[in-house]
Amino acid sequence: MSVAPVTLRLATRDDATLLGQMHARSWQSTYRGIMADDFLAHRVYAERDAHWQEKMLDWDESHGAIWIALRDGEPIAFASVLDDREPQYGVYLDHLHVMPESKGSGAGTLLVNAAEAWARERGVRQMHLLAWEANLPARGFYEHRGWYCAEKFEDQLVETRAMACRYVFKLDN
Repeated sequence: MSVAPVTLRLATRDDATLLGQMHARSWQSTYRGIMADDFLAHRVYAERDAHWQEKMLDWDESHGAIWIALRDGEPIAFASVLDDREPQYGVYLDHLHVMPESKGSGAGTLLVNAAEAWARERGVRQMHLLAWEANLPARGFYEHRGWYCAEKFEDQLVETRAMACRYVFKLDN
């Protein structure tokens, strides 16, 4: 049996609820032991929905892109980039979330490739992202692709304070 290919589409403002649901689901599976269990069990869906509703209201396509990865028309992952958040580090890979059952599908690689191409089209020489130090699978994914941890620092995200790594990727334009 052949597996349908993963395709990408750009997100629109109408995708705010979908992005919030996917984001919350990703956090629930990925951030156990990093974020508080109570938050992940009871508040993450409402918090991420509010986050994406607000973010998409003000979304400026001239400063970023959001892609949704699909298999057989069903969303399985998403990623976003921004060029105006800490521009001294280059384009910011703000999100990369692959649904638990779709890890290993190639969606993450396809999304990172799209983000890197987007940055190259703008003549940017570098990209960066933040990953929790304890998120070893994500760190391994980025390091396998040539990203490196340039610095570690304590960071705050929603209700969590933990060590984060700023990963950097040099683009060869």
